[in-house]
Amino acid sequence: MLATQNPMEQEGTYPLPEAQVDRFLLRVVVPYPSAEDEVRVLRAYSARPPITQGVISLENILWLQSVAEAVHVEEEIYTYAVALAGYTRTHPKVALGASPRASLGLVLASRAVALIDGRGYVLPDDVKKVAQAVMAHRILLGAEAESEGASPAALVDEALARVPYRRLDARDGAAQHGRAVSGR
Repeated sequence: MLATQNPMEQEGTYPLPEAQVDRFLLRVVVPYPSAEDEVRVLRAYSARPPITQGVISLENILWLQSVAEAVHVEEEIYTYAVALAGYTRTHPKVALGASPRASLGLVLASRAVALIDGRGYVLPDDVKKVAQAVMAHRILLGAEAESEGASPAALVDEALARVPYRRLDARDGAAQHGRAVSGR
């Protein structure tokens, strides 16, 4: 399901409750188009609309979902996703942090990124790529933080900067610190 939100035309509409906002996997902010792209939009709407055809069948969608589910996720990736969400839950500027659904979203979206990149396994960088889109819309700042100009996006950036990825040593399961975040 896709939904759109236009912040300028909210007359007669109401913001969704946090529990409903949390059900959206990703929030993608679409900026204004470039002048050239806007001209293309005008041209497209000046012409007769093309006859549209589906680009993917339901069977292919279900197949892609099953392939994404098969993308391997190491235990450390699960731990990293939980640690990122947990960071937002304990931050003093946050009234409501990222829920367990955010942790799940990080893993699901990271699997999709790995699949798009042609890999059968998730990297920490995949989690980083999707963190803003998955987590920022789920975080509610306290009134003081908002008055100071803080943003959920900045808080996600802070979590990414401060929460380390820890690779487990296969021999004894002990966490090793200081390894590069990109790579296996």
